[in-house]
Amino acid sequence: MAPEKGVNGLEGIILTFQGINALRQHINRDIRIHVIIKHSGDSPNTIPDYASAHLYVRTPSMPMLEEIYSKIKDIIKGAELATGATSKVTQVANTYANKIPHKVEYPEAQTPIQSGASTDFGNVS
Repeated sequence: MAPEKGVNGLEGIILTFQGINALRQHINRDIRIHVIIKHSGDSPNTIPDYASAHLYVRTPSMPMLEEIYSKIKDIIKGAELATGATSKVTQVANTYANKIPHKVEYPEAQTPIQSGASTDFGNVS
């Protein structure tokens, strides 16, 4: 009955999406950021106090991943400040490292062509 007293969790997610979209034009073209809304409320006529999203980032190297992850956390913090919502960011443990050819053993090895697909091969290469 008093929407002005509520905090809209979905607005925080929407601002996060918009911030990520604004970031896209300023990042390396090899970086991929995938985002979906997992929960956006229970009824269209109420302020959703809880919303959730799932995102993952793919980059050619771990330093690039750390840099973009930091920027995304800043975007999320900005959405919190703008809406009054709070966030809980959970980083999943399945981070895949980039491939680094071992040129001492295989001097003819070249930097592999990036296909855009994901692999866990870098964790063991």
